[in-house]
Amino acid sequence: MAPGTQLVLASRDKVPATLWRLQARGQVAVLESNVLAFDADETERVLRAVGLDPASPRLDRLVQRADGWPVAGYLAAQHARSEPGRSPLAALPGGSGVTGYIREEIVEKLPTDDAEFLAQISVLDVLDAQACDQVASTTGSLARLRGLRSTSQLIAALDGHAEEFRMHRLLADVLSDWLGERQPELWRCAHQRA
Repeated sequence: MAPGTQLVLASRDKVPATLWRLQARGQVAVLESNVLAFDADETERVLRAVGLDPASPRLDRLVQRADGWPVAGYLAAQHARSEPGRSPLAALPGGSGVTGYIREEIVEKLPTDDAEFLAQISVLDVLDAQACDQVASTTGSLARLRGLRSTSQLIAALDGHAEEFRMHRLLADVLSDWLGERQPELWRCAHQRA
């Protein structure tokens, strides 16, 4: 590469050891996903960029529900702009904008068995293998969660060993509704087991 060139690599996997050595020498910067999450100021800039003047209580609620996810903030702002007078929160579940995006771009692109697994465990705040196995009435949840984490930025490891996970609440809400519509009995069983 030519001097002064910067190369950006994006991955959901762990950084290879060779990159950590380069990082120690100041040649590589590693940005974790929490650095990329939007804070209140960044979400407010998005709202203003689409022509909204966010009132503080509405913004705080939007920031809380979007949980740093830039796409959710942007889609909510676009939805609010298209319907003047409506809160950006109307686009968040149960509104249509972000819900439609999550259903079409995430849930419907998952294999059905993975979507059903995630929908069943969406009732849990912390996803660990034992709880997920029990709620979904299955085995092998840890390997499955690790695999799903690598395909979705909305499932995050809570620890360095990737043994406990967290599902973004917007995804959890959409999945729960999706399962309730498709298989109400399975939805009830997941809630009872949880």
